[in-house]
Amino acid sequence: MPWIEDTSTLLHAWFGGQETGNSIIDILFGHANPSGRLSLTFPERLEDTPAFLTFGKADCEIYYGEGVFIGYRYYEKLERPPLFYFGYGLSYTSFSYSNLIVPKVFDSNSEHVLKFSVDVKNVGDISGAEVVQVYVKDVKSSVGRPVKELKAFEKVFLEPGETVTVEIELDRYAISFWSEREGKWLAEAGTFEVIVSKSADPKDEILREEFELCESFTWSGV
Repeated sequence: MPWIEDTSTLLHAWFGGQETGNSIIDILFGHANPSGRLSLTFPERLEDTPAFLTFGKADCEIYYGEGVFIGYRYYEKLERPPLFYFGYGLSYTSFSYSNLIVPKVFDSNSEHVLKFSVDVKNVGDISGAEVVQVYVKDVKSSVGRPVKELKAFEKVFLEPGETVTVEIELDRYAISFWSEREGKWLAEAGTFEVIVSKSADPKDEILREEFELCESFTWSGV
């Protein structure tokens, strides 16, 4: 979008169908409060994409070279901000976050579930929806992993001044990776961080808390 600096307002409507026009009018004139979030990352240039040097560059084979570093994971790892990060979105109201409560230990002996909560408040003047985005960081891993990975999200609708406690669960996939050496899913013992953010952009991080996995474990299947 080389013209973005000359544009005061940008509305991306995606696939609206026959009612696209009415939906856009409702948003532009304030009859509806937009609450969508980007489901992908917009790079500044095609050359910045992780597959630029590999995809479509051979004569017979198609090779994807990103590995696990796709989308926002790639840009954050390289510390090269894209045009818009995954999860980005605006609203006609504002929200505040507080009281992030995360258990100190991930219980790997029972349901393999970590349950936590965070309070979200509509501090603006009109009703609206907020998407609570939860990322997980493996502080130290034996393999190369992204800085953080989206592992859960929850959309809540709030009236002006209303506060709601959002409860979220993380399962064993939230702390694991596929181990080629083991041929299984592997969750390594160590420190992890729950990151609550408005998007994948590091600048949009709001709250962060640590928890521990005391013992490594593996499993097969899906």
